[in-house]
Amino acid sequence: MIKADQTFDKVHDSQRTFRVLLDCMARPGKIGALQIEVEAEFISSGLLQIALTLLDREVSFSIMAKEKEKIRRYLKWNTFSEESEACDADYLFIDTSLTSVQIAEVMRNAKRGTLADPHQSATFVVYIEELFAEDIGLRLSGPGIKNQRQVALSKHIERWLGEREMVNEEYPLGVDMIFVNSVGELLALPRTTKVERVDEQWVM
Repeated sequence: MIKADQTFDKVHDSQRTFRVLLDCMARPGKIGALQIEVEAEFISSGLLQIALTLLDREVSFSIMAKEKEKIRRYLKWNTFSEESEACDADYLFIDTSLTSVQIAEVMRNAKRGTLADPHQSATFVVYIEELFAEDIGLRLSGPGIKNQRQVALSKHIERWLGEREMVNEEYPLGVDMIFVNSVGELLALPRTTKVERVDEQWVM
């Protein structure tokens, strides 16, 4: 059961959520926090809250989740957004654990924009239950960051970062990424952000 319609105000809550997302995209590496918890059984509450905020009839989405069909119907009914193939989607919502092969396939086939319109690229919203940990040290730099910013993340993000390096190598083409965890904390990595491993010689 999804009870977002009982707990999520489509005007006020979506505005608050959008401000958090915008702030995190403008300041890569900053940890944002969603202020409410959407009650959901078939999809992580943080990811659902972001989907309800970002989707409308002007954009398309793709879902990778165990309960994909139930989520698809709910989002289509409540946002009027249309589902599309992953390679054409404006937003890709990942609510299940993927293998390295699956991550590579979905990221390499996603929209990366064009030289004329680099902003016409996909945004990945990825649920990772334990996002922040001391497993991986990252140094971030680029637009929105004064000098540099360091963050410590879970090892579960590592495969996504490896593919991000490849997909975003032809700047300004690439994809934007938003990671959200089980308590609604989120981290944004726009395609303009340079990411370096602090704890070993792996530079992206």
